[in-house]
Amino acid sequence: MRSVGREVLLWAVLLLALYLILVGPLSLLELVVGAGLAVLGALAARSVRRVSGVRVDGLGRCLAALRVWPVTCVAELVGLGAAVVRALRGRPERGGFRTVRLRPGVGPAWAATLLSSTPGAYVLDADDREMRVRALDGKPSRIEQVLSAGADEGSPSRTPDGSAPRPGGGAS
Repeated sequence: MRSVGREVLLWAVLLLALYLILVGPLSLLELVVGAGLAVLGALAARSVRRVSGVRVDGLGRCLAALRVWPVTCVAELVGLGAAVVRALRGRPERGGFRTVRLRPGVGPAWAATLLSSTPGAYVLDADDREMRVRALDGKPSRIEQVLSAGADEGSPSRTPDGSAPRPGGGAS
C-alpha cells in the first residue's frame, strides 16, 4: 500500500509540474483544479501501468547512467555533426545495428528511454535482458557502457553489419 501512495504521489507531482510549465502563472483556483486533475491523471497512469504489466524495478544502475547522460549527449551531438559533414561529402556512414545485453539490475524500460534520449542511438526493441539499438557510430557510448553487461564480459561477437548476433534468430 505504501508503494501505491508513492507512485501516485510521484505521478501527481510530475503531472502538476508539467501543468505549471505549460500553462504558466496561475490563480489559486487554477492551481487547485490543476492539482486535482494531476491526482486523477496519476491514478489513471498507475492503472494503465498495472494493466500493461510493466514493472517498476531494475533501478540499480539508473543513477550511474544519469550521471554520464549529459556528457554522452554532448559527445554524441559532436558525432552527429561529424556524421552530417561526412554525409554531405558523400562518405559512408559508420553506424549500424547492435544488440546491447543489459547488466543485472538494469530495467529495460528506463534503460531504453534513457539511451533513446541521446542523439546517437535509439532502441528498436527491448526485452528483459537485451535491447536492439541503432547507433550513430560503431563505438558504445558511455551510457551504453554503464548499462551493458558486455563491459564486464568482453565484447560479443559481431555479424557482418557490425551488430551482435541476436539469439533465437530475431529479426534485425
